[in-house]
Amino acid sequence: GRRSRLEALRMAALAAVPLVYAAFFLLFVAAGFEAFWSSAAWVAPWVKYSVAAVCWALVAAWLLLMGRRAAHAR
Repeated sequence: GRRSRLEALRMAALAAVPLVYAAFFLLFVAAGFEAFWSSAAWVAPWVKYSVAAVCWALVAAWLLLMGRRAAHAR
């Protein structure tokens, strides 16, 4: 393209920052679930499975809808 390599690298790094933050957040939440929620004997299994289904639905929605507003703005 018309950018120098350094400028192209800077632009790519700026685009990657939201993905890095999202990965950090998802790993942090997953660690909390594994440490406390999964090992909790006082929570009924059906509650655990229901919460898991909701969480997976949220992850799927995030993956499907991420960046849609930016794509429509162009």
